[in-house]
Amino acid sequence: MRNFLIALLVLLMSLCASSALALHYDFFNCLHGDGAVGCLDHWNGSVLEDGYVAVVSELSNKYICFLDEDSGASETFTGDNPIVAPHSNPGDKRWKCTKAAASGGDGLPANWSDVSDDLGGADTAAIRPDATTSGNDIRIQAYDVDGTAWLNCMRFENANDPLIIFGCSVTNLVYDGAGSGNTHRHEDGSSPTVNTAGQIKIDTSDDQLLYYGGALRVISYKDRECFTVQDIDETDHSNVPIFSHHDAITVTNMRCWTEGGTSVVITLSDGSNNLDSMTCDADGANDDGSISNATFTSNEQMEFDTGTETGTVDFVNFCFSYTLTRE
Repeated sequence: MRNFLIALLVLLMSLCASSALALHYDFFNCLHGDGAVGCLDHWNGSVLEDGYVAVVSELSNKYICFLDEDSGASETFTGDNPIVAPHSNPGDKRWKCTKAAASGGDGLPANWSDVSDDLGGADTAAIRPDATTSGNDIRIQAYDVDGTAWLNCMRFENANDPLIIFGCSVTNLVYDGAGSGNTHRHEDGSSPTVNTAGQIKIDTSDDQLLYYGGALRVISYKDRECFTVQDIDETDHSNVPIFSHHDAITVTNMRCWTEGGTSVVITLSDGSNNLDSMTCDADGANDDGSISNATFTSNEQMEFDTGTETGTVDFVNFCFSYTLTRE
């Protein structure tokens, strides 16, 4: 079992490396060496952030270390919980390390091989199965910087339909190999915070994809087209082609306004089947919430007709929103 967990650790770390995921880790052969190559303090503090992980093998001692960027604690290189500051640009950043006591003769730390779901005590890192899933959920975990809760840095669920989660945070990057078809899942929620370059989240309140590049950007699944007709004459505008899309679409709502006169009736259709007729006026009008024949196939032409005009309408502006149909 211990050898299997070690192999799993290597596998998951290799997945992180090959996929350029958010978990940062490295291996060192000493804790402190005045910035010497191969020592933990060689890692420049200017690039370190919370959640960075290091494994140190110094003579017969093994350590697992997690970066706390706000610690500011004094360095100590003795005992079971050494604290190491980066040699260059340390600021308040400190490596908080835990010495692993070997168990079973295979080099795996005792506090990493416990199959209990409650390690307790001073343990700060573990590989362990989750008892709630009968051992099918294996996690690489660490205490948060406050030492109050376990965080899943890597999590491997259900070998038949694998779910792999990366990142020491409440929200993570997820690989889902279940029936959804081997997909990456991003955090979703109502109005999630997206304020750091590289973040991608899904806002379920309006089905928007949010990402942060140079600033917050928003991608909607909806689109809108508008057209304006001048000098309305109800007898001159019949089956006028106005729009087609190279993908299939579904019209979701319509709205219109007029300038001059009192009102005019506008009807959208595919040339044979009407979607909805609306009496457009200066206050604006919406569809009645029930649009017939709303789906259009790829490159199918959309047309409009003008109907009864009351007064002399100078302009009518007509807009419709639509969504793309999955191919």
